[in-house]
Amino acid sequence: FAEATEGPADKALFAFFEEVFERDVAASPLRAMQLGRKTRYDELDDVSEARYQADLEQAKADLARLKRDFPTGLSPNAAFYASLFRERTEDRIDDFRWRRHQYVLTLVSGPHTDLPVQLINQHKVESREDALAYISRLKQFSRYFAQVQERLDLADKAGILPPRYFFPDLINVSRNQIK
Repeated sequence: FAEATEGPADKALFAFFEEVFERDVAASPLRAMQLGRKTRYDELDDVSEARYQADLEQAKADLARLKRDFPTGLSPNAAFYASLFRERTEDRIDDFRWRRHQYVLTLVSGPHTDLPVQLINQHKVESREDALAYISRLKQFSRYFAQVQERLDLADKAGILPPRYFFPDLINVSRNQIK
């Protein structure tokens, strides 16, 4: 974020942004790992429907706080950042209703390919504790993929399925991940 040198309202806004960012990173062990942090290094993210609902409520609260605490008094630079945050958060809230309209699994991406690749490429094993954390993450695959299955089931109930010809190739890609 930009250095807040314009005044107290700007500093408060940028502190709010930092608070939101750190909160979101703290809620996602995989995002923390992407940033090179070893916090909750032995955990995988919660990708359940309940987590998506909680994230929606948090986004609504963040937006309400932005509108309540920073309506005026910002420099043009800070006001620009506030408008970006507001638009991004409003988009997340508006897009929530369409979350099932994206295929959870595709041939080139999805949790079935992304999670193993991310762990292989980003989970550094530099100590015994890191190795144990890696093993702990592997043991959580069944919980993680049960949550992915929940999302697939909800999409199925909503009638959002890829075309039938898609499944044989998807099954092969998935099987290759567990070989």
